[in-house]
Amino acid sequence: MKLKWKIFLVSLLFIMIAVGITTITVLHITFSSSIDNVRKTTANEGSFFVSSVQNEISQKKLLDRIALLSKDETDKIIAERSSHYSEYGSIYALAIYSQNGDMTGCGGEFYNIKTELLPSFNELEKDKFTTHIYEHDSLTYIVSASVFQAEENSYALYTLHDISNIFNEYTSLFKTAGYVSIIFAVLISLILLCFLIFLLSPLSKLKNTVSKIAEGDYSARVKVKGSAEIREISEKINIMAEAVEENAKKFEDIAEGRKQYVNNLAHEMKTPLTSILCYGDILRIKKDVKDEERLEYSRIIVDEAKRLKNMSSKLLQLATADSAELDYNVYSVSDILSEVKNTMEPSLEKMKLKLTYEGEDGEIFCDRELFKSLIYNLVDNAAKASFEGGTVRLKSRCEKNGIVISVQDNGIGMTKDVLKKITEPFYMADKSRSRSAGGAGLGLSLCLEIAKRHYARLTAKSRSGAGTTMFITVPYAEGGRRLIENKD
Repeated sequence: MKLKWKIFLVSLLFIMIAVGITTITVLHITFSSSIDNVRKTTANEGSFFVSSVQNEISQKKLLDRIALLSKDETDKIIAERSSHYSEYGSIYALAIYSQNGDMTGCGGEFYNIKTELLPSFNELEKDKFTTHIYEHDSLTYIVSASVFQAEENSYALYTLHDISNIFNEYTSLFKTAGYVSIIFAVLISLILLCFLIFLLSPLSKLKNTVSKIAEGDYSARVKVKGSAEIREISEKINIMAEAVEENAKKFEDIAEGRKQYVNNLAHEMKTPLTSILCYGDILRIKKDVKDEERLEYSRIIVDEAKRLKNMSSKLLQLATADSAELDYNVYSVSDILSEVKNTMEPSLEKMKLKLTYEGEDGEIFCDRELFKSLIYNLVDNAAKASFEGGTVRLKSRCEKNGIVISVQDNGIGMTKDVLKKITEPFYMADKSRSRSAGGAGLGLSLCLEIAKRHYARLTAKSRSGAGTTMFITVPYAEGGRRLIENKD
């Protein structure tokens, strides 16, 4: 069930309860007030009747010049007055009983009333009226009763009013009020529903926008308008949509890059595999193979296998460089570069190249093995780009923003257009030369990933035919530690 219907039904229920309670309370107060008025009226009329009887007895004694009337004369006066009860107000019926239980006087339709329903003589108090309500023959009565003294005799006076019309009116008003309450409750709830639809309409728009985003339409946005709460939610949804759209675009770019990455890898692997298969088949099929040919074919197979191994190793490093857990610590730049020089010097000597290192020392916060891999790749690339008899120079110097490590060669160099693309996977400026040197075009792309993990900046300076210099600017140990720890 939708929110607006839930609010409507709950509001309808509470409004009906509130209106019903209010109506019942008002009716009850009105009814009680009416009954109290009748109670007072019957008591007053009873008092007036007693006063009239006592006045007439007094007049009779004055006229007859006697001090005390007999019981028969007193009963006669009471009976006469009872027969003319209408003179004493709106009494419906009136009756007077003597102490022995005989009816002394009666007026109106009192003879229709069951006297056993009335309070007995002994239950009444002298000169104090008590009222009682009871039902008889589908009618409702209110009786005011009291004991009064006339001469030496006591009498019970009962004045009775028919209040059936008050009860009937109360019942009718109660039913009418119930119907009116329901109608008003429904009308108020409908008005409330209209307001709810109006107030919740922005939420419907928000829901539609969120549904579009969930279905893949990341360009969907919400118009920021309405109440302060709705505007705030709209802004948050738009921020979320922008973030989702940005991330989705990144994922699309990553997916496209990986697709291109795999395509290029498959293409690059095809050539060495073809060479290995071809020369392997020659060695397997050809019966008479000269030693020189066998050595040449074996060398080609080994070189191509090494190239495949090198390519797969760099591919694995490139794939895991961004997600692998690194072992950061403080290390001396001079120690790292000296170790790289000692490790790679023999391989460069086989290529008839010289590797030198000089520079200033300083401490950096890095993963030692991964950072050495960065330097290995740069030195290896420099060696592949160098001419026989050349020199690869490894240097370090301390500057304000960090330690600058440079790898310089005096090889073929690069143009400006080539410099812009050198960090793309599988890109090689001189493919024939790079492949002949065992390159796969993955080195600088891997170097860039490793540099990012160390908050280092990788730049290049080159000129075609005049060699290339690669620069790595690494933060000092404390600055690097802060950057890496804040990222984590």
